Amino acid sequence: SIEQFRNPDLVQSVKTILTHNQLDPAYLELEVTETAVSKNADQLRKTLNDLKALGVSISIDDFGTEYSSLSRLKQLPLDRIKIDKQFVHGIAAGSKDEAIISVIITLAQSMGLHIIAEGVETEEQIAFLKNHNCREVQGYYYYKPMPSNEIEQIFIMDKRTFTYS
Repeated sequence: SIEQFRNPDLVQSVKTILTHNQLDPAYLELEVTETAVSKNADQLRKTLNDLKALGVSISIDDFGTEYSSLSRLKQLPLDRIKIDKQFVHGIAAGSKDEAIISVIITLAQSMGLHIIAEGVETEEQIAFLKNHNCREVQGYYYYKPMPSNEIEQIFIMDKRTFTYS
């Protein structure tokens, strides 16, 4: 949350937690929303740069829903853009949502950023995203939220891949 990013000890706290749990920072991805980015951008940019220096990945969540600014994409140390589900839900329902998604994907890829589409629920959405080179999705299409012990069983029992080619 924006409140966490305002905490001057955030970077040190993340570093301490990573060290204490012996977790490689490459396995931690922190998300910041566009709303958070739009408020106190200079302090946030410094904090994100410090977190990035630890080796943590940074993603911007709900991209395109708030105060989108292309200059922020240039200024922030981002690794991933998450396309908001409101656009994904418009796939096959309207060409405007599809055009917006296509532009976001092209922009992200040209900047060397990973992209993930949120809220994927249908075969039509999967097909559109695959056809537009979006290789990561999240949503009910695969599974609904569940307890960790059920997720462990899926990894043990379910041999299908969670990404598509």
